Amino acid sequence: WSPVQTIGSTLLSIQSLMNSAPIHNEPGFEDRHQHGEKSKHYNQYIRHETIRVAVLEIVHIAMKKSNDEGKNKHYLLPLKLAETISDSFLDIAEIVKYICDEYSFLDGR
Repeated sequence: WSPVQTIGSTLLSIQSLMNSAPIHNEPGFEDRHQHGEKSKHYNQYIRHETIRVAVLEIVHIAMKKSNDEGKNKHYLLPLKLAETISDSFLDIAEIVKYICDEYSFLDGR
């Protein structure tokens, strides 16, 4: 990113990296024929970690309350944001469960 780029051009650059074989965006892995099997494993790992970090961790944070000693514990995120995250997760929970089950062999790696 540079200061002369707009948000639109930055998002377009990010979108161009989002394809069915993201390993080929990594230096040294540009050759699709040479790294076919690695691409499959890389895609599985990326999908697993995206669910783990970008979905489950944020849902966990959205539901977590502070460790304040007093009675007035509060959510770590603003309440409206926490509610939106929780509600949105309910919309995709079945898909997330399917992906987690499919890639459970990657847990702990």
